[in-house]
Amino acid sequence: GYPDTNPFLMFSADREARHAVMHTFLNIGWPDNDPVLADLLKVRDEQARLLGYDSWPDYDAEEKMIGTGAAIAEFVDRVARDATASAERDAAVLLERARQDHPDLERLDVADARYYGEVVRREQYDVDGQAVRAYFDSGRVRQGLLDVTGRLFGLEYLPVDAPSWHSEVATYDVVLVETGERLGRIHLDLHPRPGKYNHAAQFDLVRGVAGRQLPEGVLVCNFGRTRMDHSEVVTLFHEFGHLLHHVLAGRHPWVRFSGVATEWDFVEAPSQMLEEWAWDHGVLAGFAVDADGTPIPEALVDRMRAAEEFGKGYYARTQMYYAAVSYRFHAELPDDLPADAHAIPSDPIDPETARYAPRPPRRFAWLRRLLAMLVVAGLTWIVVAAAWSWTQDQYYVGEVDGTVHVFRGIDFSLPGVELSEPYESTNVTLDRLPGYVADGVRSGVAADDLEDARSIVENLAEQMTGSPDGADGQEG
Repeated sequence: GYPDTNPFLMFSADREARHAVMHTFLNIGWPDNDPVLADLLKVRDEQARLLGYDSWPDYDAEEKMIGTGAAIAEFVDRVARDATASAERDAAVLLERARQDHPDLERLDVADARYYGEVVRREQYDVDGQAVRAYFDSGRVRQGLLDVTGRLFGLEYLPVDAPSWHSEVATYDVVLVETGERLGRIHLDLHPRPGKYNHAAQFDLVRGVAGRQLPEGVLVCNFGRTRMDHSEVVTLFHEFGHLLHHVLAGRHPWVRFSGVATEWDFVEAPSQMLEEWAWDHGVLAGFAVDADGTPIPEALVDRMRAAEEFGKGYYARTQMYYAAVSYRFHAELPDDLPADAHAIPSDPIDPETARYAPRPPRRFAWLRRLLAMLVVAGLTWIVVAAAWSWTQDQYYVGEVDGTVHVFRGIDFSLPGVELSEPYESTNVTLDRLPGYVADGVRSGVAADDLEDARSIVENLAEQMTGSPDGADGQEG
């Protein structure tokens, strides 16, 4: 499972062993799952057509933000296209480093990329994953998570001695501090054991109904009992976001709209925002300490953020490959699923075919997790949730050489991220803004959309001293 596979692929210097582990991991359930997946696709297509839709993608998209099946394909292609330059740049860095150990290596696969991604972060960003682990004691991380979210949402978590399915499950009542009202109950099942679900996810136990029953939710993860990787800390914050969503939105009079009842391609947004706190030094310093009790250094967290940006382009392209396979399977119902998956263009060297993954899966590697995602979540969850962390529809207000601009794309304020070209330039300058306002702009101000970014600029213009002029936006 993931608790064993991921660390091995990241840290094992034995290339043959890495490939053996990856081969076994990606082939779990194959070929037995081929007919299961084929049947699933046919039944979904039949259901959609019985209800008057042209295909499952059209049916699946109607009640989601994406809207239509055609929009899914367009979105996947756009994200893959926009990620190309970043993907090729970082993939080239990985290949160059790998060739220092294997001079005849022509291209990377997943097993190599995981390992050399960690090597590059250690050598070029001075971030050693093993050293970072020393700051994340599992028990302290759990308590830190409860403390942080308690402050954020005005909650208290009261331990409960309640029956559960395993002795390691920790149960808490969730109480609103301001009123003392009990909002629900959560169960944290965080460590691996034989026969347990081997991923990380939140599950409903009871859906809340106002005046009738309180919500109960379960967090099922597979983190180590002693130390955690920082990526696991981020995952814990993320999945706990779903758990909070279930409990805090569990006071609706109608069970259909209780808990996580948003459009399904929005469902990841709250958790994506909550996980950002796992990158904040001020938050981490409250619970991330080494054996001597020394908090994690701020400079290390800055380097971790810079290192995290490395590889996001090829990760986005890889996720878009999975999304493209999912869309094509549902839209076209191919007879030979593995062959069709491998026929999708994914070569990063040839720009005519460089549409999706910069590292296409090896021929032996049937996409076991694709089946799980298809069964559990349908189609558009894969498309939009997978692309959430690398979207071009984010806007930020920042500055270059003292002048304020609107930027579009990745948050340029993160350490190690290069500035993109300004999307819109303005007449607002930092030297005519109050000092504390200028400092905020230097750090970067995230906007909900372009209209919000322009509103931020207008507000800045009103605070300028020495000039009545506003800031007329001009496209760059």
